[in-house]
Amino acid sequence: MHYIKNIANLLLVCYIGCMKTIIFASNNKDKISQVKKYFPNYNVVGLKEYGIDIDIPENEDTFEGNACVKAKTIHDMTGECVLADDSGICLDYFDGWPGVHTHRFLGENSTEHQRNQYILEKMKNLNGKDRTCRIICVIAVANNGKVKSYTGEYVSKIATKEFGENSFGFDDIVEFRDDPTKNLACLSDEEKLKINARSLALQQAIKDLEK
Repeated sequence: MHYIKNIANLLLVCYIGCMKTIIFASNNKDKISQVKKYFPNYNVVGLKEYGIDIDIPENEDTFEGNACVKAKTIHDMTGECVLADDSGICLDYFDGWPGVHTHRFLGENSTEHQRNQYILEKMKNLNGKDRTCRIICVIAVANNGKVKSYTGEYVSKIATKEFGENSFGFDDIVEFRDDPTKNLACLSDEEKLKINARSLALQQAIKDLEK
């Protein structure tokens, strides 16, 4: 039995070794896990797993700009196929704020809960259409010296309070548009994979890569 297990492990290592590597330019475990689900036939690795320790500034004015800079930087360093993303929430009443500043508008060390509470307080006197929002994710793919980008968007409304058990990012303040009594944090990972902005962008990217 021990011999059989060793053979199985060896075959698994050989299989993974034959798979094309895709570097996902992130160290966020939740994001990496999601990308792996969309690219089961590739060896998807994060930056640390690949052995890269680098902080790429996100100074561009658009999600696309930030994602493309990250993808191109890592692709130029490694020659591997690289995916990178930039995402955020855009509040329509405030002309798309915080947008590309989503993760930094309260400072680099702010928590998801602090950002969510700030938004809820900022919108506490708004109702109906004034609470509409868009979650945007851009996936950039750098491969063979070229960079392409793909955009996913989820349109909904900001809820009036945080709730739900399966939260990531702004899930617990964004309504599930098919049922306003729920928010995205009330959905399972499988349900989120069908509708969230990152998934919509990844679906486009995988179709293009598989060509």
